[in-house]
Amino acid sequence: MLEFAGVGAWQLDVATGAIACSERCRTDLAIADPASCSFERLLGNDAERIAASWRAVSADVPFEFELGVSGANGRRWVLIRGTGRLHENGTLRSVIGFTLDITARKEHELEADARAGAERTGRERSEALARTMGQFVAAVSHETRSPLNAIVSWGELLHLVADPSVVASAGEAIRRNGRQLTHMVDDLIHSGAVASGKMSVNLQPVDLGALAAIVVEHMRKAAEHKGLELRATGIAPCTTLADDSRMRQVVSNLLTNAIKFTDAGTIYVGRCHRSRHHPYRARHRTRHRA
Repeated sequence: MLEFAGVGAWQLDVATGAIACSERCRTDLAIADPASCSFERLLGNDAERIAASWRAVSADVPFEFELGVSGANGRRWVLIRGTGRLHENGTLRSVIGFTLDITARKEHELEADARAGAERTGRERSEALARTMGQFVAAVSHETRSPLNAIVSWGELLHLVADPSVVASAGEAIRRNGRQLTHMVDDLIHSGAVASGKMSVNLQPVDLGALAAIVVEHMRKAAEHKGLELRATGIAPCTTLADDSRMRQVVSNLLTNAIKFTDAGTIYVGRCHRSRHHPYRARHRTRHRA
């Protein structure tokens, strides 16, 4: 009946340690030699599992677990269940149990767990992306609001005031904030190109010293408008192979951050003597007045 039902049977004699396994049990556990059938083989040679199973049967409590078995037919999953038989004095006499091949059910469970894990991971990534996009939109809105407001305000002032000095100031303010917006748009475009893997680099000889000096002059008005002093000292020629537009963007971003996060003081751009391999490096240092 057990063979017809696909169930293997086994029995352990506690006194002798001998274990008897049916043919189906040996098939389930990939045991070719009946003499090699052991309690440890049944429990998968897991010390913790063996100890827990002995505690269970000694307390007259059935135990059950699933065991992965590797054999000639590949990896199979077997359900093993056992229970103790006691003497009249309450001591353990024997342990009997059965085995059942549950490979189909286990593989279905593993596939379901994998799908659930993939769906959970996808959902977490989508939620993280949504949060990132929300933060990105908020940051872009915040960063662009100031130059846009300045351009609109100065533009409206031009319609109301005809004073040449005011017109000149308004024009300079509009140009300065327009350049700032242009840098922001360029940053967004470059960020999108990096994220999509379509970032292109045009390598050519570039004088980093001359490039830094040009960017400093473009950014000087923005620094002075905030009451900061922008100094460029010790800038020497240094030709290297680079992308001119990308390097301009790097130096411009460094100076933009320096101006943005410096409330008062001086911003320095100059030669960095700390690097042995790179004779010139654009950097900024801030000094705050008391």
